[in-house]
Amino acid sequence: MGFTQADVAEQLNTITSEISRMENHAKDIKISTLTKYAKAFGKKGKLEIE
Repeated sequence: MGFTQADVAEQLNTITSEISRMENHAKDIKISTLTKYAKAFGKKGKLEIE
């Protein structure tokens, strides 16, 4: 997407260290956090379980 951690932090109204934590521990991200992340950049998320 081409966004820096600072760009993402600004969009999510948080600090860059929080974005770094999310990226480095991606297996522990809540669905609500992913939804917020997507929404901030005009995207939608979809969870599909088969």
